[in-house]
Amino acid sequence: MNKNQIHYVVATKIIRFEAAHKLPDYCKGKNHTCGYIHGHSYQLEITVGKWLGEHEAMVIDFKDLKRIINRNIVNKMDHTMLNEIENFPEYPSAERMCIWIWDNLNETFKKKGVDLKKVTLWETATSHATYEGRSL
Repeated sequence: MNKNQIHYVVATKIIRFEAAHKLPDYCKGKNHTCGYIHGHSYQLEITVGKWLGEHEAMVIDFKDLKRIINRNIVNKMDHTMLNEIENFPEYPSAERMCIWIWDNLNETFKKKGVDLKKVTLWETATSHATYEGRSL
């Protein structure tokens, strides 16, 4: 950071999409619905950030943020059977999906000069997972 970059600011875009999945072998013998094909109305929140220079207006244009998310994530997932997407997690839980989404966005945002800060995926109105890029 230099003296002209005085405020670290984050911006978040929320996008909704529909998809189906199942968690194979997750509930074997438990008669749990996650093991069967079922769908969700997902809400995806992508948060990016950067140090704003004295004469910069925004972290990223929200139109650009939406375009990047749609091109790299939503267009691949919307109205699909998630288990059938190539190179998708074997167990497409909200947690694993957040990691996959991070991996598919992080480099694009780096090239734009912004930091991917957080991926939050809502599976229902009361249940979500969040990934912030930390791993061992």
